[in-house]
Amino acid sequence: MPPPLRWIVLAVVVLMAAWIYLVPAFQAPDENAHFGYVQHLAETGHRPGSNPFSTYRSTEQTAAAQASNADQVAGATYAQPMFDDRAYDAWRARSFTAEQRANGRGHNPAAGNPPGYYALAVVPYAIGSGLDLFGRVLLVRAMGILFAALLAIVGWHLAACVMPGSRSA
Repeated sequence: MPPPLRWIVLAVVVLMAAWIYLVPAFQAPDENAHFGYVQHLAETGHRPGSNPFSTYRSTEQTAAAQASNADQVAGATYAQPMFDDRAYDAWRARSFTAEQRANGRGHNPAAGNPPGYYALAVVPYAIGSGLDLFGRVLLVRAMGILFAALLAIVGWHLAACVMPGSRSA
């Protein structure tokens, strides 16, 4: 790997890690739907349903969004999610059953997406099975670091292929 590409990949990894850690859960576009898809697939082995009379978020995900005030501040750059230690401790003290992690049966806006990414995201979700929901969100997001680094490498080699007189390696 040429030194400039190493620096690019390092920058991508550092920036992605900072984004993953600094952006509160469920503040990224459509993260509620995407995480709901991953959680449902991981917990049930099935793609999200299409029940119009039910929510696509599990009881656990809904409780986490309420505890952090994520629904009220999603996409509002001027608003801040709640970072109250007492609310977080109260949320963590709750125990969620397997049914409460798997009951997001409603119509998920991401349900029309092919399951490939979500099937891969089940791996970090499963690795973090002993963590609370926010820990599992971080692990699923962390998978994006691998994709971003791979995209930088592929982009470098693609640019080398189309630029006359350049070398890809």
